[in-house]
This record gives sequence, C-alpha cells and structure tokens, in this order.
Amino acid sequence: AKAVQTLYVPGQGVWMARYPNGSSTVVRHVIDLVYVSEFMHGDLSPQQSREMLRFATTELLTPHWMRAQSLLDPYANFSDRSDHGPYGAYDGWVPCTVSTFAREGNLSAAEVFLRSTAVVTTIGPYGQAHAVRPPLLPYKPFAYTLFNELGGGGFADAIITSVFGLQPAAASLQSNVDPPLLNPGAARTIVGTLHNAAWQGRTYAATSGPSGITWRLAQ
Repeated sequence: AKAVQTLYVPGQGVWMARYPNGSSTVVRHVIDLVYVSEFMHGDLSPQQSREMLRFATTELLTPHWMRAQSLLDPYANFSDRSDHGPYGAYDGWVPCTVSTFAREGNLSAAEVFLRSTAVVTTIGPYGQAHAVRPPLLPYKPFAYTLFNELGGGGFADAIITSVFGLQPAAASLQSNVDPPLLNPGAARTIVGTLHNAAWQGRTYAATSGPSGITWRLAQ
C-alpha cells in the first residue's frame, strides 16, 4: 500500500503507472478507482476518497452509464473500445463503481448511479459492454452481446453489498457471527426487502430504507 500511495496524483483522484525504466504516466481509468477502493480502502485518506469519487463523477459517469477511460486520459485518443476505453464500459465496471461510491462514503450517489443505469435493461440483457453516446441512451454493440450472466451477477453483487450492505470480506473467521454491514445506520433511498439471504448457514431477511438497513433471522 505504501508503494501504491507514491503513485497517487494529489487533487485529481487518479493514479500513475510506473514503467520498468522509472518513468510514469497518469492513468485516468476506472480500473484504479475500483481496485484501489476494494483492496486499499483502509489506506485511503478521506480526502483521497473524495477526490476519487469526484474524478469518477466528472470524468467517467454519463447520464445512464459510464466510460471506462476518461476522455482526458493521455491515451484516450488511441482507443476506440467501448468496454475498457473512452466510448463506454464493460458491464462489470458499472456495479464495481456503484460499490466504490458506497464503500467510499457516498451511498446516495451510489444509489442514484445504480438507478440511472437500469434503463439499459429495457434494450436487452447485460453483455460484454454498452457504448455511450450522450445525450442518447447507451447501446450494446453487436460484437458485445456475450457474457450476459457476468454482467447480471455483478449488479446483483452491488445491490447486496451496497444497498443491503453485506460485507462478507469483513467477517470474522469464526462461525455464527452476525452479518458484517456497511454503514447500517446510513439512509438508503432504495426501499426494499431481500428475502432468503443466506449467511453462514442461516437465512435472513434484509431490509433497506430511510432508517438504514437491518438483517434479521428469517422466521
């Protein structure tokens, strides 16, 4: 984590890539956003979290989807990809970004972004990627009609871990512990109930709403 921190670009919420010859270049891409948040969340300062989310909001998010690569990335002009480039995003990047917003302390923005992307389900199942063309709706290029189940699984994971707050990686190695939850007292704008949620051999009913989230053993 200390080595990675030396690659942070203060004030910009992005990270540099360092080459074997010692030179570096700034990378304005979703991959650093989501992986640093997931695996180094405890090593980030509150200011870094805010700057990373500001980068995502201003350079990656579009009205109903996102770009994997910022148009301001120094290599954006060399890519025409709509999965990992500047003209769209791999469907899995979107739920990872939702989870990043929630993990870094902005649940309301996570839920707004999640809701806004739901429109893509009206044009078919998830796939490898959706391209963006603001102000028009995202679309799925013909070549990217595969891997539907991976995209759907990613969104299910984001809903369970962000909206309903379950954080399996934070659990104790001991059995029969309560489900570890992400900011359970924080208000959720998505009101719902998750039935038959399995945790360590027991079944729970999870609820989300303005008062936060609760997980109760199913009757």
